[in-house]
Amino acid sequence: MRRRWTEEDIAYLDGHASDGAEAVALHLGRSVQAIKVMASRRGVSLARSWLCPNCGCRTFFPLVGKTGWCKACTVELGAKKASRVNYELRRQVAAERERIADAERRRQALYKDNEKQRKKICRFREGGK
Repeated sequence: MRRRWTEEDIAYLDGHASDGAEAVALHLGRSVQAIKVMASRRGVSLARSWLCPNCGCRTFFPLVGKTGWCKACTVELGAKKASRVNYELRRQVAAERERIADAERRRQALYKDNEKQRKKICRFREGGK
């Protein structure tokens, strides 16, 4: 049995078209085909879309499950994370280089001191200078 479209039905269709034809049909108690026909008549797109809570963009691709954000925001987040990791790794490499340089300075100082001690021993053996 055909049922007339009320202003409330049309307003709901206009406002929730991005939820998809099936969701609107379920809420209004109409067939998916009826929803598609009325949307076509009104020039409303029933393309399923999602609203990204991070940037507020409407996307026609499902939000990424891991973050709940659109693909662009998720990629940007990954880039920020990679940047922080890169910074931390660079800091660790610089600290390790400084540690190696410090060890090399200590080693050189020991060699220098050993050489002085050898010379003293040689001088002592040669005649007590």
